[in-house]
Amino acid sequence: MKTVLTPSQGTTHTGFKEIGHLPNRMDDEDFEGYIAFILSRFPNVKIVFNTRDPMSVSRSGWFKEMPQDYVIDQVEKANNRFAAVAKKNRNCRLIDYSDVVANGPDLQDLFSWLGIEIAEITVATILNTPLSHMKTISFSSRIISVIPKPLQKGLRNAISKFR
Repeated sequence: MKTVLTPSQGTTHTGFKEIGHLPNRMDDEDFEGYIAFILSRFPNVKIVFNTRDPMSVSRSGWFKEMPQDYVIDQVEKANNRFAAVAKKNRNCRLIDYSDVVANGPDLQDLFSWLGIEIAEITVATILNTPLSHMKTISFSSRIISVIPKPLQKGLRNAISKFR
């Protein structure tokens, strides 16, 4: 495991964001196996699932360029699988995006659960920093990144023929 995550010496917490857990990318059985693997291999790991209102997601970022019903279905299914896994595992926790941006007691409870002391002003500063990810990625690459993996190569090949 020393080659998977190698935080700098003295690091007390480390993490990453992953959006590849949508059902179109990973079925429920694989998702549960993946979470079980993480929980079994990393000592003291804590997994935070950030849920979000499906309608809001469908109107956000590059998801608004996709069929709304499809996005809503994927987010609803992801939210449900996150809740089911968090209910079964004491080292997993849910927080909703609205609670994060509210920077209120639910977010403070999450930090406490993680063993992190952080000032509300620090969180407010972080939350007010605009995201820059995906701004330079082409529309076709964005679409490819959220379709089922087996279809990605074929779609890339088809798109390349039109360039």
